[in-house]
Amino acid sequence: MYCALSEEGARAEARARRGPDDAWRLKHLVRVADLTVVDLRDPAVVAELSVALTDLVGDWAAARPLTTRARKLGARGMIVPSAAAPGEWNLVIFPEGFDRVTSLSEEPWQPKLPSQPAPDH
Repeated sequence: MYCALSEEGARAEARARRGPDDAWRLKHLVRVADLTVVDLRDPAVVAELSVALTDLVGDWAAARPLTTRARKLGARGMIVPSAAAPGEWNLVIFPEGFDRVTSLSEEPWQPKLPSQPAPDH
């Protein structure tokens, strides 16, 4: 699950991700509680993981090894830079963290994996 941390970031992500293959994407305001994350806003974390933030805003494949490392550290998500809005940040919640998410929208909602993989962009 991919969540913008600001309204400006959410709008930029929505503009960047619109397309015919994105019908499965839902927009909801959510509350996330007690989720262990790797927070890349912290320069010490970035240094410890030897991550170049610029490598994380392009091809999703570049972020996959970091996701594996975060999971091995016990994280259920990561805070990562937004590719759609420089200076903004997004929360990526791994499926094992879905139980920490509550929808604040009026529509019924249950987090689940999409039936088709997300496009690599």
